[in-house]
Amino acid sequence: MNERIIAIVSGRSLNLSYPRSGEETFLQNFVKILEEMNFKVVKIELPDLLNFIKLRYIRPLQIHLVYVPFKSLILLKKAFPHSKFIYHVYYLNYATLSKYSEIQWREGLAAMGLFVDSYLATSPMIARDLKYIVPPFRNIFLLEPYYKCNYCNLYINYKEWLSKIEELKNGILKILYIGYLNEWRFPYNAILRGLAKLRYKVNLTVYTLDKVSEKRYSRNNISVNIISRYITENLKCDVYRKSHFFIFLPLKNTAIIPPLTLLESVYHGAIPIVSSFVKNKIIPNMPESNVVRDFEQLPNTIESLVDAIASQNYSFKKLLNIFYRYYDKKRFLSQLFPILEL
Repeated sequence: MNERIIAIVSGRSLNLSYPRSGEETFLQNFVKILEEMNFKVVKIELPDLLNFIKLRYIRPLQIHLVYVPFKSLILLKKAFPHSKFIYHVYYLNYATLSKYSEIQWREGLAAMGLFVDSYLATSPMIARDLKYIVPPFRNIFLLEPYYKCNYCNLYINYKEWLSKIEELKNGILKILYIGYLNEWRFPYNAILRGLAKLRYKVNLTVYTLDKVSEKRYSRNNISVNIISRYITENLKCDVYRKSHFFIFLPLKNTAIIPPLTLLESVYHGAIPIVSSFVKNKIIPNMPESNVVRDFEQLPNTIESLVDAIASQNYSFKKLLNIFYRYYDKKRFLSQLFPILEL
């Protein structure tokens, strides 16, 4: 029986064993499901591209491209004329891109359309906007992320939920952030100023891969613990489940859309507190009660959430219904099958 081979070619270094970004987490789950379907997945990074091309006996059914530059695409197209080429698009703009760089990125995506067979978008918003950028004769497939924790089931532990309510009634808030610390993603000083105005004791825990000094300190009502290291999946599961809130207040797009940490937090029962950017551009049906319209409103938003949760007037079930599609493997497979049939 011939092997069914799918190649993933990346223009950046990928670590799918220990994902450090939303893109890597998305690809890790993507590869895992392909392998469950008995595909052989070959992962190639640009420094190894020429060696890969020399292996002419490999005949990938599909080649999935992740941040691959135009010249490398041409080489691959010549080497594997019978393979289907699918270019992954995780975002169309990014906080750190200049206007000129963003225009170059979009023009590059359009030019790729002459050589790729289709595009893969991870959100309806990206799929919609791509239609105005890429050639009209190219398919745009939607493949929204799928998430499942390997260490616990979808959050249904009522005993843990009651324990969190009791902690909130006692004036203790456990707030979590996982991610990079740039100002566009995590405006640290503005967040601390807002938390300082709360009438509660606040424990803020931050896990980051940024190379910063780890620190633990207390000031007035706030205890801060900044941990600069990779967070393993089992530890991540534990810290989400012990946290009351996950704070995610980006000012612009700074991650794969939708951000994987948001999906993880809701899955584990850590209620997200998000910026207006998240509601306006990423999760439009996010409950207004979870949205901080400006940083002056951060204390009010948190206190309103605490009061609602402590009085058991907050509907976690409603929040879970909004995110449930990302935990539904059948939904993921229904979007994946048309791509594999290309």
